[in-house]
Amino acid sequence: MWPEPITLDPAEDLPLLAAEASRLRTFTTDTVPSVFQLAEYTAATAQQDDPTKAAPLSCLREVWTTRLDNDPLIVEAVFPEAVLRRAVGGRRVMRAQLLHLMEVSERPDVSVRVLSDLAGAYPAMGCPFTWLSFPRRQHDDVVYIETFLRSEYVEDQPLVARVAERFCALSTLAL
Repeated sequence: MWPEPITLDPAEDLPLLAAEASRLRTFTTDTVPSVFQLAEYTAATAQQDDPTKAAPLSCLREVWTTRLDNDPLIVEAVFPEAVLRRAVGGRRVMRAQLLHLMEVSERPDVSVRVLSDLAGAYPAMGCPFTWLSFPRRQHDDVVYIETFLRSEYVEDQPLVARVAERFCALSTLAL
């Protein structure tokens, strides 16, 4: 009998890929992008969803933070306006999270864009994703997709190109 292959949960692998990436583009639908989440915000979302997700999300934030001064990861984030009004973790946590978002949005290597509620329907509605690009074609672009049931990577380049089109359309619509 063959031994079971060791498989790494894509959520656990994401911080490792982000450490090698040159650009991270993310579209979230319900929360602040994980790369910008404060620990208390991450804990509040994980407590309601899946506590095992807190560690990989914290690792992703740490990867971004450690790269800020030496080799900054370019981050482009798009999310709906409702994310800013949802009091995740209570008023104190949300206030700190919003202040943090304002601070990081002033960095030259960060773009934070918000889809107005007035935008109506938009591309990739209800389908959050993270799209990673790597330096000098070290690795083809990869898209990370997560639902409450599972997470996976999409590496098929025609599918990645469709994600790129959606992200471009989202960025154009967002403020």
